[in-house]
Amino acid sequence: MKSNLFPGNFVYFQYIITASHSLLVSYVIFFNKTAPVDFFLSGPSWLRVLAIVFPMLIFISALYFLLRNRNDPNAFDFFEYVFTTSPRIKALQFLTITALGIGLLGICLPSYHLGEYAAYYVRLQPLLILLGVLGVQLILCFLFLRRSEIYDHFHKSSTENKKVVRNTALIFSIFILLWFIIAQTAIGTSTDEDFWYEAGVPILPAQIFQQL
Repeated sequence: MKSNLFPGNFVYFQYIITASHSLLVSYVIFFNKTAPVDFFLSGPSWLRVLAIVFPMLIFISALYFLLRNRNDPNAFDFFEYVFTTSPRIKALQFLTITALGIGLLGICLPSYHLGEYAAYYVRLQPLLILLGVLGVQLILCFLFLRRSEIYDHFHKSSTENKKVVRNTALIFSIFILLWFIIAQTAIGTSTDEDFWYEAGVPILPAQIFQQL
């Protein structure tokens, strides 16, 4: 029997996001033409097929659970299974942190830092981002389970610290306004480069004396 930890719409939304993104990652890896022909994962080889196995398995699993739960609301559900016991939750917390770290690495790390392995990284980058998205989805699940505690905490904080909240919101609004003005006018972000960074030409002593 399901524990009804999550409403049906929430679970369906998570499955749809997972299936859609994993399918997109499979497409990007398989049809990406950024690397030379003789490079790793550069053609429709077994290595490229192997690289899309992971996102395709996620896509098939998410689609399977989505359709099964649509047809039978009492069917086994992955989210309900992993969030019902403490050991599974602890293991899932570790996996969530790991997935987020890998995802941030895939988003923030420029490929040129890897030198000769840059092409490998570019081809596998969609997989790293996929892990990051899965980590974000798991965080949403954890936050949803504790939504009542989070709401009570913010409600209590906003009630007890109205002045702090009001001043923080005011300062934040001012910074947003300044950012918008700078973004629209480019004040402080660009310079007039006329005669800037030109090659220096020395003036010879004879040229100076000729002007006297």
